[in-house]
Amino acid sequence: MSRFKFFDEENTEDSVQDSGFALQYPSGKLSYNILVSQNLSVNGRNFVNSNTNIIWTLIVEDVTSENVIVAVKTEQNKVLNTTPDSTDLLNFSLIFNIPLEYIRLKLNKYGGIDEVINQDEILSKWKQLKKNELSKYRDDMSMKGIFTAGDSDFSSSLKVLQQNILYILFFNDVYNKKIGNNISNKNTFKTNSKLFQGNFIDFNHSQSIDRNEDEIFVKDSFLQKMTDFSNLKKLYEKEYKAITGNNFSYNHSCNAKSIYEAKAGYLEKITARMEEKANNGLFHTIQYHIELIK
Repeated sequence: MSRFKFFDEENTEDSVQDSGFALQYPSGKLSYNILVSQNLSVNGRNFVNSNTNIIWTLIVEDVTSENVIVAVKTEQNKVLNTTPDSTDLLNFSLIFNIPLEYIRLKLNKYGGIDEVINQDEILSKWKQLKKNELSKYRDDMSMKGIFTAGDSDFSSSLKVLQQNILYILFFNDVYNKKIGNNISNKNTFKTNSKLFQGNFIDFNHSQSIDRNEDEIFVKDSFLQKMTDFSNLKKLYEKEYKAITGNNFSYNHSCNAKSIYEAKAGYLEKITARMEEKANNGLFHTIQYHIELIK
């Protein structure tokens, strides 16, 4: 199995310390095992408690001084366990991953996603899904919003990826940066609320980068940017108050740790936990464990 090289082999440890990562991808493949665990807890009862196993193959296609072209192929996307009352829903939701099972991306020099190259192909796959697997739901009025959202998402996949914490962390903008820096509020990130579907939450994103002789350590912290929760509180009172009580103390955050091989620069491991909490009786958590398959 080949390995990505982000440093010139002639660089000394001191020069690497000064220059940080330098994107220099050779051609090659890396495979990653991804475990996603989700839990929705309402008054101590788990309404969603699932583990999904995903395997990605990352393929480097081309390198320029400012960009890297990569492809991501989903080799597996399997729900390992879930509660009986949510199995059908989760299996149904996996259908909507099909258009993104193969994506070609242009990354910037920092490693973040700049462009989805095969956008037309993704949209075509979505249209085929509507004609085939989802055709029986075409006249179901309860599905209208889902189809509308799909039309929007798969017409502009870049936005979808940039609002998905899995892609944000996997394609983290950590390259060409000083080792040992600590940047607060470095940028913002937006994602869809799990408790209040259709509402997007803005986050401040801070990051620190450190290293030892063998490994680079990256810590990312995402904390809600919004301070006015009046709209969410109205939704809470409408949808949940009768079940989980009067108290509404909203909090939404994510913390992640990543490890990169210090000399070659390739990603080795990510662990992350994202929690959205309305109060102690109502919260949703997602945990990610991503590891290089050696």
